[in-house]
Amino acid sequence: RAAVLKAVKRRGSCLKDASDTFRGDREIVLEAVKEYGAALEHASSTLRSDKEVVLEAVKQYWPALQHASDRLRADEEVVLEAVKQDGAGLEWASDVLREDKHMVLEAVKQCGPALQHASDGLRRHQEVVLEAVKQDAAALEWASDSLRGDSEVVVEAVKQAGSALKHASDTLRSNKEVVLVAVQQHGAALKYASDSLRGDREVVLEGVKQDGSALQYASTELQGRKEIVLAAVKNHGTALKYAGDAMRRDKEVVLEAVKEFGSAVWHASDNLMSDSDIILEAVKQQGWLLDLASNSLRADRDIVVEAIKQEWSALKFASEELQSNIEVVQTAMKKDGINIMALRYASRDLRINKDLLLLGARLWWLPPVALTEQGHRRSSLVWRCFSILGGC
Repeated sequence: RAAVLKAVKRRGSCLKDASDTFRGDREIVLEAVKEYGAALEHASSTLRSDKEVVLEAVKQYWPALQHASDRLRADEEVVLEAVKQDGAGLEWASDVLREDKHMVLEAVKQCGPALQHASDGLRRHQEVVLEAVKQDAAALEWASDSLRGDSEVVVEAVKQAGSALKHASDTLRSNKEVVLVAVQQHGAALKYASDSLRGDREVVLEGVKQDGSALQYASTELQGRKEIVLAAVKNHGTALKYAGDAMRRDKEVVLEAVKEFGSAVWHASDNLMSDSDIILEAVKQQGWLLDLASNSLRADRDIVVEAIKQEWSALKFASEELQSNIEVVQTAMKKDGINIMALRYASRDLRINKDLLLLGARLWWLPPVALTEQGHRRSSLVWRCFSILGGC
């Protein structure tokens, strides 16, 4: 007994390995649950009905309530101790206490979704539901049908989280004032608005200002309205993919999208891949986007230089003429000071250019003697370092 008592004082979970005799020993179990509340699971049925033991367990670990006897799960003091720590403990309370307004209020003030464990009657009680959605808007899901149609309750919920609109009644999802509150808090809540409000200019404009991607839930008509699309792409450039065809051909719209997020150029119409302003803005952010440019812009030195200043590997997408331009290739090699790999995308002649190899040697700290005029192609050191370039 002394050995078991010493063990559970040090680690309460040891109770699970004790004999039935010791699991029914009040002193041993009390010490175990003080150290590890979940050990109550391994106590005898008699001790799981002992209020002092259960209270100690719940104080240490509130989910221990589930292992208490039915009688103690109906004890107000015991259950209150659990729900004050986490309202989810209401799940293991007796039916009587789940009908107790005071108990349920304590639970939902601490954990709004604990409303799901309240009695049907209290899920129809406005005061209780209001407290629940104030703590966590998701609690609206477990409110009664009548309260999911109560504007005061729903507005309180969507003020906390606009996405709670999905749990509102059809009537309130068609209520402009309610939906405006929701989309101002979370633009994508537009998804849960009625069809008529997804075609309402004011509602959609508020939604895309908060989250540009909400444009995907707007009506087809508004996805083609410039005012709406501009507001969306200024918030998030990738919203361009949800715009109507005419908007993806509109230079002003696309330029705003690309300024916000370079990769938005993926969603622009093909005709704008030849627009120097748009491609220049894109490659300034992500050099590899040069791959989307028209052939004429891949041969534009200013655009290509901007691309490789941002990302040396963009040289891969330059025209053959610019891949043969020693100044352009040097710019790529000097990006971040170590990108000798840029030679892989240079023309064949430049890959064996002594000046570029010497530059590469300096960038990689190779001994200059390894690249003498007579030996720079024969040196085993050089070949080891430059074989990755695809051969000279």
